[in-house]
Amino acid sequence: MNISIEHLWASMGWFARGIVILLVFLSAMSMQVAIRKLLQLGAAERDNRKFVPAIAAALEHGDFEAAAQAVEAHRHSHLARLMQSVFPAWQKRA
Repeated sequence: MNISIEHLWASMGWFARGIVILLVFLSAMSMQVAIRKLLQLGAAERDNRKFVPAIAAALEHGDFEAAAQAVEAHRHSHLARLMQSVFPAWQKRA
């Protein structure tokens, strides 16, 4: 028994074809989201690798201005976003 996609498509009704088209569309959309998220995570990882040495050096010397500039310069970094929420409290203590 040899079944091809063309044969299956030809034997489907309009409702089944609509479901197949919907599933193909949703699969393409989910792949687009997955690829976009992978690219965002890659950018965040690259920015984290640049951010950590910059913030570590600034905080080691107690230079809160340089630390604030490092946080502003690395917008894609998850760590920079975390520091952005913590940083106002640190500036009040200094």
